[in-house]
Amino acid sequence: EIMSIGLYFRIGYKFSDCLTLVIGNMYARASIQFLYALSVLSFVLIGSCWGLNGAAIGVVSAIILNYLMTTLLAWKILNFNLLAFAARHLKTFSIFLVGITLFKTLDLAVHIENILLSFVTSSCMYFLALGTVTVLCKRFLREELGVILLIMGRRQTHEAS
Repeated sequence: EIMSIGLYFRIGYKFSDCLTLVIGNMYARASIQFLYALSVLSFVLIGSCWGLNGAAIGVVSAIILNYLMTTLLAWKILNFNLLAFAARHLKTFSIFLVGITLFKTLDLAVHIENILLSFVTSSCMYFLALGTVTVLCKRFLREELGVILLIMGRRQTHEAS
């Protein structure tokens, strides 16, 4: 559960990482990769004093640090609005909190002993919670849903119109 928190940031830094590869900024990328490796080692070593959960928190902390470093590098390259960037993340995180609260409420109400059946049921409940939040927050997710539709090929770009 702790490591799953890092997925959001890991996916995020992969985008910035691709950008640095495309423009050929290898030295900056290598420096960040070195600092990331050093932070993983350091944070896991420190976190391991509190057991496996502490080590997992150390890994997630290193992932978040790497995300911040790669995002700053992308900002230097693209010069985007950092406040708008932070606002988009705050919006997404708020919707995530609503979804995870709904999921955890459902998950606590259903107790299944069989691990496989529990996993399948939890996955279905998670997607139900995600779908519910998406429908309820559709108005706030207009841009994000538009990108998803564009990726799926169901929406024409403005240039093609």
